[in-house]
Amino acid sequence: MLLEIVLWTATVMWFVSKRQRNSLLTLMFIKNICPTSFDAFDYIPSVGASGGTIVIWKSSLFSSTTIFHNEFCMSIEFTLMHNNDSWILSNIYAPCVATEKRIFLN
Repeated sequence: MLLEIVLWTATVMWFVSKRQRNSLLTLMFIKNICPTSFDAFDYIPSVGASGGTIVIWKSSLFSSTTIFHNEFCMSIEFTLMHNNDSWILSNIYAPCVATEKRIFLN
C-alpha cells in the first residue's frame, strides 16, 4: 500500500511538473490525474525544471485554511469534518541554488 502511494505521488508530481511549464494548475487538470474524490489543492509552482510542490486532498473529509504561502513553503491547517480535530501541514521545498538558499534561510 505504501509503495502504491509513493508511486502515485511520484506520478502526480511528474504530471504537475510537465503542466506547470505551460500554464497554471486548474482543478480540472487535478481531476484528470487524481482519483475523483480528490477535489482540493494548493501548490507552489516550479521554476524551470526545479522546485514546486503540491498538496491535494478530499474536501469531503477535510476543511482547510492556507495559513502561510511563499515561494518555498506552504502551511495549510486541516480540520477533520467528522470530529473537528485539526493540524497544520507544512510542505517545504528548499532550493538548490546558493543565492536562493540564502533567501530561503532568511
